[in-house]
Amino acid sequence: MPRGATLLSLVLGCLLGCDRPVPPRRPVPRGLPVLTVPDGDAAPGSREAPGNDAVERCARETLQGTPPALAEALVVLDQEEVVRDACRLRLAEEAVAPSGCQAITLEPLREACQARTAMLSGQPDGCPAFRGSLGRDPVCVAVALRSPALCAACTLFDRRRCLALLSRDPRRCGTGEYAPECAREVTRLGPRLPLVEGQPYAPGTASVVVSRGDAGAPEVPYRGFDRGVFLDASGALWLVDPLVSWDLGAVLPGADPRVAVRILRPSAAREVEVTVEAKITLSDLGTLDTRDGTTRAVARLTRFPEGRRGHAAGVVRWEGLCAGRPVTVTLRFQTFVRDVLPRPPRGYPAELD
Repeated sequence: MPRGATLLSLVLGCLLGCDRPVPPRRPVPRGLPVLTVPDGDAAPGSREAPGNDAVERCARETLQGTPPALAEALVVLDQEEVVRDACRLRLAEEAVAPSGCQAITLEPLREACQARTAMLSGQPDGCPAFRGSLGRDPVCVAVALRSPALCAACTLFDRRRCLALLSRDPRRCGTGEYAPECAREVTRLGPRLPLVEGQPYAPGTASVVVSRGDAGAPEVPYRGFDRGVFLDASGALWLVDPLVSWDLGAVLPGADPRVAVRILRPSAAREVEVTVEAKITLSDLGTLDTRDGTTRAVARLTRFPEGRRGHAAGVVRWEGLCAGRPVTVTLRFQTFVRDVLPRPPRGYPAELD
């Protein structure tokens, strides 16, 4: 275990009470470290961040209550800032002050602070980025929006955690390795969140048909939009797999295709056909990309979303050449918007940002 993770676990354990050690964090944090903060009502919004005096006072009190051996180790290792960071998190959450997270130096604690204050204040734009995936932490976004429907953007375990937070019921965390951490989080934050009951959206659906001029081409299910897609600040729709983003890479023989489509907001709401920027990588044909000059793609939309939680549906059709032969690829999709991107996806051409 890395020294930093061990030290952080010990410090957080002592903030909780040294008889209740905190397990080390996972490489991709799914839950939030739990600190002792007084319960209160659901927060109406953001407040002013605690000042340095409050942080220093909290740090002194924490070190005074820390076992002497650990306190001495923190000083010798010049790691008193770990204690200050833990106090910044604790105080920012108590005050529901997102600005108080900015001074936190340790990334896992800063992300936990951002997520907590965003969820408590109902501000999804304040949620931290989701490591290893496109967009913000989907649990944070769904809880901040008070939307059980958007728990559909989460993985299976995080979906339980999302619904548990919104229903304020730790029993919905289920069982498993991370269920105790989930239950502690719900016990901690639940009383400060409004009670919201509901069910997640059904998974998004999509399918791909590849035609080389022959009739009866098979329709292949596509799973990249199961957990939703994205808008950006301009209102453009991004049909991208959150785990793959715009940089599709190679597809192994026999593997499912990879898709990336950018659709500007149409002037009319329904049944509009527009030329789009799009690419698709197929295991047996390679990539059809509208930017290479040999492929054209159009989209016919039946539903265009207005924001998070909105629904998107339609058809995208590529027409191009592959190995000198004409190829047509048709993508049908019906899904929902899980987040609004603050910047273009990874791999999107920089000159078009």
